[in-house]
Amino acid sequence: TIVAHSLACILWFHYVATSTLVRKVKRAILVSPPSPFIEFPPVQTFFPLPDNIDEVVNGASKSLLIHSSTDPFCSLADATHYMSLGIPCVVLPHVGHINVESGHGPWAWMLELCLNEQLEPHG
Repeated sequence: TIVAHSLACILWFHYVATSTLVRKVKRAILVSPPSPFIEFPPVQTFFPLPDNIDEVVNGASKSLLIHSSTDPFCSLADATHYMSLGIPCVVLPHVGHINVESGHGPWAWMLELCLNEQLEPHG
């Protein structure tokens, strides 16, 4: 199981787009990827997204995308870019960038997702 947060999601997209390994990963959980339109120089070096970004769905047997309705690095309008990939998506209300700085600590639901065989958006 791959769990990627923020820029690690973008690294995953680049890896899948260039990798010859197919479906070596059972599950990928992508949390809070930053907007592809963000204007923050350190983050812009991870963009543009690969041209074949739609192949991200082939990077794992099952994937789940998790966003926040109030992520300062990716508005819901910008998140539709990722949601259009056909990956099941959960939008959590008002939880910021889903990191320590936005008040998060241990995440029992994430641990459960990682330890169970199923990847259920509302599990």
